[in-house]
Amino acid sequence: MNRKPARSPKHHSPVLSDEEMRCLRRSAWLRQGVIVIRPEDIKDDWTRRAVVNEAERLFGARREVQ
Repeated sequence: MNRKPARSPKHHSPVLSDEEMRCLRRSAWLRQGVIVIRPEDIKDDWTRRAVVNEAERLFGARREVQ
């Protein structure tokens, strides 16, 4: 049996363009009702803060990316 060694999927994932990511987020919403929103895409300050607060309540605060 010739099987390839197991590797982490992240090593095989191609880098997706912003447009491809937008299409994936749209598909997740339309097909499964899953919302994936980048905070910087929300223009209204109050709405952005409310979304971030809820995400932090559910999942914890994000670490700063360097």
